[in-house]
Amino acid sequence: MHTHIFNDLEGIRIAIEMERRGRDFYGAVAKMAQNAPMKALLEVLRAEENAHMNQFRRLYDREQELLSGDEAYSAETSAYLTAVAADIVFSDGLVSVGVRGGFSEPQVILAESIRSEQQSIDFYRALSETTRDAHAACVFREIIAQEQMHLERLRGQLSRYQ
Repeated sequence: MHTHIFNDLEGIRIAIEMERRGRDFYGAVAKMAQNAPMKALLEVLRAEENAHMNQFRRLYDREQELLSGDEAYSAETSAYLTAVAADIVFSDGLVSVGVRGGFSEPQVILAESIRSEQQSIDFYRALSETTRDAHAACVFREIIAQEQMHLERLRGQLSRYQ
């Protein structure tokens, strides 16, 4: 496994990338969706991911000057974060979601979204706990709070379908 060297700013950049992957995933599933209500749900989820991506991009820009001189994490911490980041955000892929009915059943895509969102939160929590910079820890906790709100919205949506 290739180990990527992380620092605090890199963690924020990864947050942007994870949101981009989510946005693209929902867009791809929407193209394969089998009915209009499903397409509408996926477009809402896609728009939410896009909004988060833009929020995190603004956060990255704001923090870039402050955190760019960060010392890189230790090799052990970088290896851990590399492994965690490699398995986040719809890691099962389109085919797996489609096989389980994710192109036509909102419950499937919402359950997958909830799983992915929780994995993202776990990743950000790991970043907040491994940073040695109190300011960066606050930034990661801010990301966690935003993602937790999104997670709760997804759970609410899922409960309406169950």
